[in-house]
Amino acid sequence: MGKKKQNLITETLKVYTDNEMSVYAGYATLYILMAMVPLLTLVIGLVNILPDVSLQHLEAILLEILPGIQELRSLLHNIIANVDRQAGTLAVSVSAIASLWSASNGVNALQMGLCKINGSSGSFIKRRVAALLYTLVFIALIPALLIFRVLRGSIEDLIAAVNRWLNIPDVAGRLLEFMEYSGLITAIVMAVVILLAYTHLQGERQKPRCQLPGTLFTTVLWLVFSRLFEIFIQRFWQASSLYGSLAAIFLAAMWLKAIVMIFFYGAALNEALNRRREAEEREEA
Repeated sequence: MGKKKQNLITETLKVYTDNEMSVYAGYATLYILMAMVPLLTLVIGLVNILPDVSLQHLEAILLEILPGIQELRSLLHNIIANVDRQAGTLAVSVSAIASLWSASNGVNALQMGLCKINGSSGSFIKRRVAALLYTLVFIALIPALLIFRVLRGSIEDLIAAVNRWLNIPDVAGRLLEFMEYSGLITAIVMAVVILLAYTHLQGERQKPRCQLPGTLFTTVLWLVFSRLFEIFIQRFWQASSLYGSLAAIFLAAMWLKAIVMIFFYGAALNEALNRRREAEEREEA
């Protein structure tokens, strides 16, 4: 490993520790867990009004993000089933506004950590509006992903028709091959969501280009850690025997805390790179 890379790792760790991001990660984990039910209420309300889209499709997409642990799968299934009984009335009533506000608390908790790293604050109203807008974007992306999955067959037929018309077998073949990997589509959507957070939730709007390193770092490490977490729990730890009926909640909190920490490490990486660029510009001047 080169000296520059070692220095970058050191600088990233320094940004993370100096800003006490572990404390913010715990705070954000708590509020995200509290925001899960109102967030799912809004998403399920939208899913129920979309044609040919079922809650099974929603559950399948969420399971691509979560580790494949039976306790977490059962917890997610039960939450979706229970929320669905009320989502039809909540999502179309005035209480949807309260659900949106509650769901945005999780985003606001992440926003506070990002602002701490970036050193910016902004007004309370501006931050809350940004959190609400980001929550709406996140809610809209999930149904969009569901529609894409449901309409995948029709999209594949359209690609085949265009291929017959324009005679572009290489391009059509690559597109069809890409369509086969639904998990890759989910990963791309995850990266977009993370990039939007780094760009718009740090008090001041950041350049998307400068947020790409942290975005890629967070997305890849999220997927890798979730897989390793799944393997570890399934093979080396009997969580149910230790925590009984609370095992699923404990595992969800433990996994989410690690993901939030990874998210803040990605932001710290972007900040470390930004400080390095500013130092180099001062030296050149």
